[in-house]
Order: sequence, then structure tokens, then C-alpha cells
Amino acid sequence: MLPHVLSTWKQPEYKAWEDWKNSLQLYSIYLKNHEFTLTVPTFYMNQTVDENGTTFEELMKEYNLVFIVPNNNITIIEKMVIPWLSKEENTPKKYIGIQFHSVYNFGFGDSDINYMIELKELDVKLKNKYKNYGGIDVLDYEFFKQYYQKHNNKNSLYPSFRTIYFNYFNSYEKNEINKAIQLCQEINSSISLDISEIDSEYFMDCDSFINILSSIKKAGVNYKLLLNRSLWLKEWFVFLNFFHNKCVHQIENI
Repeated sequence: MLPHVLSTWKQPEYKAWEDWKNSLQLYSIYLKNHEFTLTVPTFYMNQTVDENGTTFEELMKEYNLVFIVPNNNITIIEKMVIPWLSKEENTPKKYIGIQFHSVYNFGFGDSDINYMIELKELDVKLKNKYKNYGGIDVLDYEFFKQYYQKHNNKNSLYPSFRTIYFNYFNSYEKNEINKAIQLCQEINSSISLDISEIDSEYFMDCDSFINILSSIKKAGVNYKLLLNRSLWLKEWFVFLNFFHNKCVHQIENI
């Protein structure tokens, strides 16, 4: 997930964007054998990232992107994402990222279940029409869980979500990981583990992390690893070092 690089929310912030471009190059090298997707707000796409007038859209055209849509109107969501979809084969994947809070009137938290039915229809329509459309991500597990329970767990009414973003540190206090796994099983989704807390005690060793991955795998659920926007540009490599030095050999043996 892309960090908020615009510290003052004003243009130009070219130094911050230059740092981001450098990080992208390192990401691409380090993760060249893995699926690599970036989650970004749609309003970033028209931002100017250098003095030559390069836009964020031009900078990111070769990357898989999840668009955080700032609206819960299905028609508006469709209009927002279509400009970046393609009917050509082998083009970078594009996804829709939705939230279930009730803030600023763009989350789905207060919407009725008919919104999910419409969203499911849109998801099917885009998958049938565009080669590079990959589906819908749920960006906030906790709020989605509340919404799902509120509407009586009618999983057949929901889109086939690609993944649900989950902060796995919650599981230590609430045993929430098992509930998250069960929810992903019910709606046939993968789970994206937020592993951004690089300075926490959980990265001193790999055992707890491996136990969580083992639980997910035993349940037959696929997982992804998520670096959240709370991770600042200059710190992103710390987790990769931890992963490489302490974890990778254990993960291979799960």
C-alpha cells in the first residue's frame, strides 16, 4: 500500500516522489519472482511527480494497482476505474479497493445489502469485458466483519472478493485471526496480512508469524503480505531484511 508521500498535500513534493520512484525500483528487483501489487488512492493518478510533468499514472503504468475508490455509488465507481482498464492481454492488473466504514460517506458501512448485489454485478461485468481487471479488495477487515454480521452472513450476495486486508497483530489479544480465516472461507477470499509494524516485538523472531501462516494454510485459505501506508519510504526494507534473514527458510517448510 502506497505511503502518504505528500506531507503537506500540496504540489510540488518532487523529492518525496523521487524517493518513491527509487523504492519502486528496489521493490521490483527484490520481489521480481512474486506478484507485486500497489494500493493507491484514485486521486494520486493525476498528481505531477517531477518537473518534466510526468503524472503518477504514467509512472505507475507498468504496475498492478488496487484503486481506493472514494465513493460508494456503484455507477460512479465504474466510471472512475474504466479509464485504467484494458481489453488487451498481458497488461498490468487493476483492482477496486473498497471500505466498510461510515466516514465521509464513501464507505459501505451504512449501505444496505442491495449495494453488494450491485457491486457483484459490476464485478462480473468488468471481469467479462476487460482482460486486466482482477476483482475487488476489502481494505478493512474489522468494519467488513461488522457489516457481514449485520446482514446475516448472506455470503452468496457478495462479490467474489479477491482478498481482505487484516492486521494480524489484532490476533494476539482477541484471537481474531481464526475469525478472519473463517470469514475468508465463507466468502471464498484470500487474506492479506498487514506486516507493517516493523519496530514491534513480533519481528524479534519468526515463530508467531509462522504459526499464523500455518493456521491460514491448514484452513485452505491463500494469503498475501501487505505493507501498509504507515510504513514510511525509508523504512520499508527493514521487514524484507527480517523476512529474508529469519523467516524465509521456515516459511518454505510450512
